[in-house]
Amino acid sequence: MELRLNTKRIRIDLEEKPDYLLFFVTGEYNLEDFKILVQGCRDECVRAGFVKAMVDIREVLGDIPNFERHTLGQMFAEVWGGRLRAGILSPRDRVNKLFENTAVNRYAQVMVHNEEQKILDWLSAP
Repeated sequence: MELRLNTKRIRIDLEEKPDYLLFFVTGEYNLEDFKILVQGCRDECVRAGFVKAMVDIREVLGDIPNFERHTLGQMFAEVWGGRLRAGILSPRDRVNKLFENTAVNRYAQVMVHNEEQKILDWLSAP
């Protein structure tokens, strides 16, 4: 299902799984669009009654600059809080822990990894 929060640069498709929502993101990276992504995915989880999500950004073109990873990590923590949990699936060569550490240090529950099974295991852990 395509979400209404798509922008000119990114498209977000949603698949409802038994225990979590899966967001497929495609397009070209842009900070403002990713801010919409952070808020929109959280809002969709709340609307649908889910507390867990996987956000697959492997098909997004372009890298996220470190300063923007930090900015997005802060925003993620503010928007998602500590009750909701999200796993971010990213290409191996673009995984660094700046976004994750920034958000987790502010009590958010988020993990960034390049292996889908690792994220699924983390999402299903108590």
